[in-house]
Amino acid sequence: MSRAINRILGTGSKGLGESTKYEPFVDSGGRPQMGFVVSRGARTKDGFLYHSLDNIRFLEHEGAEFLTFTHRATAVTIQGQRLSVILRAIMRHTLMEINAPDGRDELEDGELPTIERIAITYPNELPPAAD
Repeated sequence: MSRAINRILGTGSKGLGESTKYEPFVDSGGRPQMGFVVSRGARTKDGFLYHSLDNIRFLEHEGAEFLTFTHRATAVTIQGQRLSVILRAIMRHTLMEINAPDGRDELEDGELPTIERIAITYPNELPPAAD
């Protein structure tokens, strides 16, 4: 079975997130999902349901790529390279995880996206409006 299938089923020798190599994103291999996780380290993970995603946008600006979306007033901005791969996985509902760099060695695949940084802005963390 594939790594994605093992993650979906919870089988295999390693649990979710216990891979020895860093994976910028995990795709289900064509099996539609209800949502996905954005992981910003071992202790910070946010879940997003596909039916609540809005304003999905891919943007290239001065050599940098950005992928942005909102989820019930929570805004997510991802900066990296080859982010259109993640955009396509979101649109197919096959994205399972997006992972910020965590210091582990990256998988050796030149086609994978590279995540440089992830910012998540929550509605209760917005600064007060100016009068």
